[in-house]
Amino acid sequence: MIMVASAAVTTPDALLAALSQSSVEVAAAVTMSSTIVIDNGADVSIVGVTSDAAIQGGRKTQLFRVTDGSLVVANIGLYEGYVVCPGGVGCVDTTGAVAYVEARLALINCTVANGRASPSGGAVSVRSGGFVEIRNCVFKSNVGEQRGG
Repeated sequence: MIMVASAAVTTPDALLAALSQSSVEVAAAVTMSSTIVIDNGADVSIVGVTSDAAIQGGRKTQLFRVTDGSLVVANIGLYEGYVVCPGGVGCVDTTGAVAYVEARLALINCTVANGRASPSGGAVSVRSGGFVEIRNCVFKSNVGEQRGG
């Protein structure tokens, strides 16, 4: 059962604050300055409620890191996620510009575009123990500098 947030969010601070509600509605393009982290065993849904709904990294930050719990992202654009490993070697957790996953992630009716990662995973990086479900999504122009765009 998806719980509905009391009001749709339109700013990064409101989005981060609303994560404790288990379901967050996004009504505008929100540019994040930090990664949305799900690491406390919570089950969270982020749902776009307008055609303008988007989460953007501004080519400066990774969008999601899911290491314990689950995240469902639906009906939303995911743009310009960015993550880089200085030197490009030995940085396993700096992959997946849009999402780094060690737990559960579902992307439903999303556009995932213009992600960039070094060394790999221009869109999503799934690690041991991670599970990703993708339904009706479009991926375009995501780049892993060494592999896996």
